[in-house]
Amino acid sequence: MLSQESRQKMDLTNGKKRPWYTDRITEYEQHDHKVKRWITIKKNNIQQLAIAELFSFGRCLIIDDDIQSCESDEYIYHEALVHPAMISHGSPSNVLILGGGEGATLREALKYKTVSKATMVDIDDTVIKICRKYMPSMSNGAFEDPRTELVIQDAKQFVSDTREHFDVIISDLSSPVKGGPAYQLYTKEFYRTLKTKLSHHGIFSAQVDSCSPISIRVPVSIYKTLRMVFSEVQLYTCYIPSFDSLWGFILATDDVKNLKINRKEIDRRLSTVVSGNTLFYDGQTHEGMFALPRDIRNRLNKRTRVISIKNPLFIYK
Repeated sequence: MLSQESRQKMDLTNGKKRPWYTDRITEYEQHDHKVKRWITIKKNNIQQLAIAELFSFGRCLIIDDDIQSCESDEYIYHEALVHPAMISHGSPSNVLILGGGEGATLREALKYKTVSKATMVDIDDTVIKICRKYMPSMSNGAFEDPRTELVIQDAKQFVSDTREHFDVIISDLSSPVKGGPAYQLYTKEFYRTLKTKLSHHGIFSAQVDSCSPISIRVPVSIYKTLRMVFSEVQLYTCYIPSFDSLWGFILATDDVKNLKINRKEIDRRLSTVVSGNTLFYDGQTHEGMFALPRDIRNRLNKRTRVISIKNPLFIYK
């Protein structure tokens, strides 16, 4: 079902008449984008989808009236999400991606020569279809790669049912919105189940929403919740222009040695185990993303809620 939050926004079915698209950052803040043209608009029983071409950022995927990724800067988000976990592991073979309908997360994971299988689980095949048709550069052939296994299923159910173990699990899910499909995948119950699906040296990577001062409670709460499950959790950030925000990502593992990696070793691994180039990520970028500013470090040290099924967390609330 469409979330109550998305129903309260302007209906995208009228999008072809809208010269401006408004991306709501919080209930008190929004970012307006001049639209060159609306390319496609879809609505199903799961969510509301659109692809628009913006003057500033090119073609972009919009889900429930929120920008998911834009052609001009998606490489920043997807490289930041994928490479720290993959490069820290060193030799990931079996990778699981939760969400990621554009195929760009899959694209980055498949750059690793060590990967023999990458399973991508998405709840809505419509997202995949329209992105493959209208934004093929996002996946860049990843869906046709013989190492790819595409599963159309609820990620929570897949993780619960699978008997496989994964070297890296990457969560590229939409943010936790009340009534939406993803909020239960940000709880300690889900993280405990997910941990049992990681291999002995496995690493979990996730996007955790905006780290701006007015939104920091979301990534901090996710960080605290993961600390209840994993022995080592690290928050890191980078600025995503089309999101107009400093964005948060997290690594979680029980193998602390995995995350003790320096700039020189990162660049060595990139040159030996990765096919093709990275536009954003390298050893120097890695160190910068993990060098958190003082205000965020202070927030991580304060008490906050632990997210659970009975005590869920929602953005904008």
